[in-house]
Amino acid sequence: LQDRPVPCGRCGEPLELQRDGLWECRSEHVVSIHPVGIREAARIVDVHEATLRRWLREANVVRLAESQTKVIYDLGDIRGVVATRRLNDLVS
Repeated sequence: LQDRPVPCGRCGEPLELQRDGLWECRSEHVVSIHPVGIREAARIVDVHEATLRRWLREANVVRLAESQTKVIYDLGDIRGVVATRRLNDLVS
């Protein structure tokens, strides 16, 4: 997989992996990242893979890494998109 810098959700600075498995930016914001592929994420959040792919594309979610056959996302980002979509469906 080809790695890309992962931006901090608070300040946009690149995150760097620390020894304890957490990620930290230069501004000392600390976050955890749970890397998942689309198939695993779809199973966890109970959304069809094709639907989840479309939602992630529309929401412009950051890809942590990718290859010819696999894309890795942060599960927290995916859960946020799914929660927003489900909330919008309830309100509509």
